Amino acid sequence: MQIGNVITDGNSEIQVQEETFSHRLDKEKDDFAASLTEYEAKFKKIITFDSLKEISNFVKEAYDLRTLIEAAKDKIQQFNEREETFSQQKSEWPKLDDLEKAFKPFFELLDTGFQVTQQLTDWTNQPLAN
Repeated sequence: MQIGNVITDGNSEIQVQEETFSHRLDKEKDDFAASLTEYEAKFKKIITFDSLKEISNFVKEAYDLRTLIEAAKDKIQQFNEREETFSQQKSEWPKLDDLEKAFKPFFELLDTGFQVTQQLTDWTNQPLAN
C-alpha cells in the first residue's frame, strides 16, 4: 500500500466519523426539542394552580420542572461545545429561555405558598415569643 492511499483512507474514515457524529448530534437535538415541548406542557399544568389545598402537588411539579430546565441548560452547553469542536454553528434554544423566564415567577409563587402552608400551623398555634 502506498502512503497516498493510506492518507486517502484515513481522510475518508475521518469524514465518515464526522458524518456519524453530526447525525448523532442532530438526533439528540431533535429529541431535546421534543423534551422542551414536554416541559412546556408541564408548565401549562403548573399555571392552572388556583388553590392552596393543592399546593403540595403543584410545588412538586414546579421543583421537577426547575430541575429539568437546569439540566436542559447543561445539555445545551454540551451541544454547543460539541458543535464548536466540529466548527458547526452553535445552536440556540430561545424556547428554553422563554420557558424559564415565564416559569420563574410561578415557581417563586408556589415555593413561597408552600413555605407559608408548612409554617401556618406553627404561626397560628404557637406562642410568638418563647
